[in-house]
Amino acid sequence: MTVDPFTPGYELARRIRAREVSAREVLDLFLQRIRDLNPRLHAVLTIAEDQAVAAAGRAGDELARGGEVGPLHRVQWPDPGDSRTMLDTGPITRTVLDAAVMLSVMAGEDARDPVSLRGGAPDYVAAIDVAPGPLRVAWSTAYTGYPVDPEVKDVILGVVETFESLGHHVVEAGPETGGNLYDTYMPLYMADEHFGYDHLLSRRPGDLDPDTVVELENARRVTIPEYVRASHRLAVWQRTTELFFDEHDLLITPNSPVCAFPALDPPGTIDGQVVTRDWTPHLAFLSPWNLAGNPWITVPAALSPAGLPIGALLVAAKGREDLLFAVAAAFERERPWATRIPPLALAPPAAQAEPASTRALA
Repeated sequence: MTVDPFTPGYELARRIRAREVSAREVLDLFLQRIRDLNPRLHAVLTIAEDQAVAAAGRAGDELARGGEVGPLHRVQWPDPGDSRTMLDTGPITRTVLDAAVMLSVMAGEDARDPVSLRGGAPDYVAAIDVAPGPLRVAWSTAYTGYPVDPEVKDVILGVVETFESLGHHVVEAGPETGGNLYDTYMPLYMADEHFGYDHLLSRRPGDLDPDTVVELENARRVTIPEYVRASHRLAVWQRTTELFFDEHDLLITPNSPVCAFPALDPPGTIDGQVVTRDWTPHLAFLSPWNLAGNPWITVPAALSPAGLPIGALLVAAKGREDLLFAVAAAFERERPWATRIPPLALAPPAAQAEPASTRALA
């Protein structure tokens, strides 16, 4: 059976369990796509081909024995991150259902992760079919204090209109940050980097990217007073977000203040304002929620003039991943995106025709 590389993960797992296709056939397809496309996309850093081939072989053996298998039996998924305290761990998928299935597998207590929640994972898949009902929805492009590209603002306004059309009560509002959250985030993040990776700087500096070496060297300079001040600001921010979500069920913000840009060439200005040419401004809407510990989900909302996705960030109160899946699924049904396949031809990007304007995904 021919496998479409854009088949959702849950469907691939079903076909593998039904023996319509083997795990090895699926693996070979994606290994070949990595070989064909990664020189241009630079999306995969480490290819553990031998381990993946061995896992695909074990999958066939398990099915042949008639053993019990899980919902994502031997579907190869990328590593979504690690368990250090300043990083959110979650799946990247093409559909909301895939994200729910994957998070159901990932979530829950794990002795290897000291910050994992005790007990089993909720049924995120069931949440997709729950009608979220009229919600108190807030939206903001301004609460972080960072500038936002007008094109991105227009996209967020379009998302707001969709939520209004779905019957939700929508107001413009955002949590008070109490200043630049970067000053809170960075000492904590750098201390976390030091804890997790300083041994690599000491033992194997030659194996590290030069930017990583600089970051780890800077991490060694974080002082105890800086860390303590940031910890106090973090407690204030977490309390602020708790109070905010007492009054609102959902917050809609940009995922990034600008459209996608070349990885090594970030813009120096956003909406006419000068910004640092590093990753800091482009995480302005994500890092606050890494700090607060609130769940969030990003949904594709439009395509830029270059055909690249512009995302909307949906944030909910702590422990309300179920609500996020419900509203994201409703948004996906209203403005589906999974059937839109990006132009992944091997021709240079300059050879591809560019759309004339931003297009909403609907």
